[in-house]
Amino acid sequence: MTPTTGEMTSHGGHKVVAVDLATGKLQDFMTNEGKENRQASELGIKGIERPVGIRLSPDGKSLNVIDFGIMKIMSGSVVPKEKSGVV
Repeated sequence: MTPTTGEMTSHGGHKVVAVDLATGKLQDFMTNEGKENRQASELGIKGIERPVGIRLSPDGKSLNVIDFGIMKIMSGSVVPKEKSGVV
């Protein structure tokens, strides 16, 4: 699917990265297992679909990842799958 903001040059998303603030270097932090960067549902596994946010717990010991869930394109409209998102 091409986003409304322009042409998509690669299949992005479906992972969480860590950023080294000193160097700007990115490192994969959470990804689905597989050779390609795809949604878990496309790979036929349990995992992440569309991570959209993160929040560190107040004690700094846990990282919560907010995953929007499965979204399908039907007749030009985005249709989210109910109850597929998770924290």
